Amino acid sequence: MIKQLKTNDTTIMTKVWNIQMRSYEVEANLIGVHSFPPLQETVEDYKKDSDHFYGYFEEEELVAVISIQMDGSTLLITRLMVDPEHFRKGIATSLINHVSTLFKYHTQVKVSTAKLNRPAIQAYVRNGFVLMEEHVTPESIEIVTFIKKQ
Repeated sequence: MIKQLKTNDTTIMTKVWNIQMRSYEVEANLIGVHSFPPLQETVEDYKKDSDHFYGYFEEEELVAVISIQMDGSTLLITRLMVDPEHFRKGIATSLINHVSTLFKYHTQVKVSTAKLNRPAIQAYVRNGFVLMEEHVTPESIEIVTFIKKQ
């Protein structure tokens, strides 16, 4: 089941943070980065930004989260994290499809990931995303941005 998460609920946001730490630690190791910005975020950071969070639950357990922002007619996926114990179950695809349907009036969906994160890139391409641009962050991480027309 997928449902919207309340950013003012510290208990649920702590669970989100735990998933983020486990998920992005895998990505940091995969791309060979020691200082990875998502691993520096805190529960308080979630409360300060304008993201909308949606969680994927198996029974009563939160196992994955997607956060989004709206930028005009573009839906921005700002985070997509799956607990490593639940990788390769199609959960990320379910979350992408859910927010794409929920915000179907947006004409495109945009997402970024590290260029060396092949599993994420393969998942985005499988879901109809195409490469839009590449850039390098101040931390020297190569980032690729994908877009999907709705």
